[in-house]
Amino acid sequence: MESVKRHIGDAAALLALAAIMALTAVIGFELIDGALTYIRGGDSVSYVLLAKAIATGHWYSDINIPGSPPHTQYPPLFPLILSPVYFLLGLNVFWMKAVVLAFGVGAVLGAGLLFGKDSGHARGPLVALLTGTNFYVLFFMREVMSDVPYMALSLFSVYFIEAYSDRDKGALSIAAPVFLAAAYLTRMIGITIYAAALASLFFKILLEKDGRGLYLKKLIFLGITGAVPFVLWSIRGHIYGQGVSTYGSIFLQADYYSVEGGTLSAGPLITRVLKNSLYYLDEVPTALMTYSFVKDSLHPVILKVVEVALLVVMAVGFLKELFLKRGGKDFYVLFYMALLAVWPVYGTGDARRYIVPLIPFIYFYFFAGFSAVFCRGKKEGAGFRPVMLIPLFLLLAMNFAEIKAVVWPQTAFKRLQSVGRAFSENIAKRVDYLTPETLAADYFAKKSPCYRQYMMTAYYLRAGMNSNEVIMTRKPEMVSLITGGYAVRFPFTNNADEMLGFMKEKKVAYVLVDGCFAEAGLYVRPFMDAHPEMFKVMTEDTKGTLLAEVRKDIPKPR
Repeated sequence: MESVKRHIGDAAALLALAAIMALTAVIGFELIDGALTYIRGGDSVSYVLLAKAIATGHWYSDINIPGSPPHTQYPPLFPLILSPVYFLLGLNVFWMKAVVLAFGVGAVLGAGLLFGKDSGHARGPLVALLTGTNFYVLFFMREVMSDVPYMALSLFSVYFIEAYSDRDKGALSIAAPVFLAAAYLTRMIGITIYAAALASLFFKILLEKDGRGLYLKKLIFLGITGAVPFVLWSIRGHIYGQGVSTYGSIFLQADYYSVEGGTLSAGPLITRVLKNSLYYLDEVPTALMTYSFVKDSLHPVILKVVEVALLVVMAVGFLKELFLKRGGKDFYVLFYMALLAVWPVYGTGDARRYIVPLIPFIYFYFFAGFSAVFCRGKKEGAGFRPVMLIPLFLLLAMNFAEIKAVVWPQTAFKRLQSVGRAFSENIAKRVDYLTPETLAADYFAKKSPCYRQYMMTAYYLRAGMNSNEVIMTRKPEMVSLITGGYAVRFPFTNNADEMLGFMKEKKVAYVLVDGCFAEAGLYVRPFMDAHPEMFKVMTEDTKGTLLAEVRKDIPKPR
């Protein structure tokens, strides 16, 4: 009888997961469009550019830089997955976003499987439902970014690693290291999953008498097979990463946006950890709440009390799981957050983005903590309790309030009817050049006029420049993708000789200055003001955008 109930429960959970995946896909289709990005950061553009490099036979290289040097920062899996889209359809962003959406639907499945594995039939689908309707997750589902693909791959990686640790099955011996490598070759922070897997197996060897020899064999096997791709990628980065930006060089700089800031020391590291901790203490609970809905409805003091309460409940759930189960998922979250604490973060936008892959885990620990606090005296376990319906309905209400307000407005049902037509229009549509519509010019005209002007200046420069000429600017990947030519990032230095030497080495023909980012005003404009004879201003506007041609007779650095 118990076996029959278990099978019925499994079937019901899978049906629920299928329905939630379908819901996520439907909402996700409302987000997909042909605009390149709605974020001023350059990551999405970098992924598209790297996909272009792979698809056009340049291997994994920075084709925006003269000579196309090997790329050494972002790991290669996500651009590799995007490259067939570029090979077949060029800059068809619609289908690149469809790839991200597919990963988002996969993340819902991964959350359901992982958190339903040992916590009852209901918990997995509920975490999956909250994840698939979470505004932060949906927001990054509309971007050509690695956050959602990494979330999906990390969930499956942790699922297979925990299954491999618990059972001795041959298929899991292959799936665990394969998904582990896929996770950290999408986002390098995925190496924390590797450390978590070894820590979980180590504690099994240390604390469990039965099967120690088997656990030791598993630790050795996963330790070797899981590390090989990471070691190979690291060796490649060491060979090609001399003098270019890598994750190692970014971490070791006291301030990435200032060469004069020097190398990281104990004092700046402590300051960074404290500042990061404040960011994440604010962003972790906010990730569970509808940002605009709650922030506009609650007094700031009440909002802060709610955030603290959520943090306490999550901390209880996390510590309970960590000390009682010591599973791979628990060590993963511990190591992930520890790494985020020391990694440079520039504002709440970065912190919010880095939290996105942990959102399913945050929901799980919240309910585990809620169960520990409000279901005491019940049968031990992390299964679903009726009292959990209260926070569940509140969290879902906030998610759907945001979906209704932002993701799914009144015209959504009309637009949903056009999804099939959008697919038919885009399935064979090759996009060779970006247009103002592709650049989301109307969106940035409202949200960031200076950034729109920056992109449009690059767009109009495309017609008047040669493909072998080099532009020096703040966002070289974006400018290169728009113009089809070379673009390099100016050095973040006030040393005039270093700036001159860089321009001579890269044979800079144009300088494009934006009015959005502080670095242009800190480094490029002072240099141009001090050496006006070097530049012929082509256009300048009140928003701070300036395009200048570099005269041929650049003086030699002293």
